Amino acid sequence: MDQQIMCSSHESNKSDICLIDCATTHTILKNREYFSNLNLAEANVQTISGISNLINGSGRANIMLLGGTTIHVDNALYSENSRRNLLSFKDIRQNGYHIETVNENNREFLYVTLIGFKWEKRSVRKIPSFIIWIIFYSYKACRNECRLE
Repeated sequence: MDQQIMCSSHESNKSDICLIDCATTHTILKNREYFSNLNLAEANVQTISGISNLINGSGRANIMLLGGTTIHVDNALYSENSRRNLLSFKDIRQNGYHIETVNENNREFLYVTLIGFKWEKRSVRKIPSFIIWIIFYSYKACRNECRLE
């Protein structure tokens, strides 16, 4: 289940596209601006069409969904030739968020939730889903000082 999101860079305010992907093992980003620490090293990655030499490095990335939800990724992969960014469900969950698909009036939504004090669940994002499992949303790069609003 992939969810397409629109994203922009904190540094340059450029628009970009990212897929929230439940099948990818790592977040893969095509823009250096998301990385607070990047180690350059060529590597292969397994894609749906086979093994490809797409990876140019790895490191810590900081992504902020517009509205304040911050995702810190300790081992994001950098791929300058990738056609899109991939944000893994694993990295969303490692930041303490949960992902739920909810049907409301025959429309599907992806909820990004946070379990808080006394196990109270709080929705931090509600993103509409389309029939082909594509969801549009926005995020931007951020520095280490990003906090949940």
